[in-house]
Amino acid sequence: MRSILMMLGVMFMSAGCANICEFGRSSDETKRVNCYGLMEQAKVGMMQAEVQKKIGYPDIRRYDISYMGKMYDEAWIYKLNSPPTILYFKNGVLQKKDYDYSQ
Repeated sequence: MRSILMMLGVMFMSAGCANICEFGRSSDETKRVNCYGLMEQAKVGMMQAEVQKKIGYPDIRRYDISYMGKMYDEAWIYKLNSPPTILYFKNGVLQKKDYDYSQ
């Protein structure tokens, strides 16, 4: 198991990620580069303050967003994650979590 994780770490480094992901945790949580581990702490139904406390302040905030036919008050974009993550809020509550695999 450990050797598989080490191989994944080498693949991440060769893909341009400076941090090695191990057991779903980031080696540098200040930059939030991880293997979904940190973003998995954000659960649908959580308040914005709870999300910010668990995973930190977003890199970009967008207001009054329409996504897939639904309106959201706010979208938080975490660009430094692997893959980049977008959290959609309505009335201060996390409604949807999506990943941007195109980057």
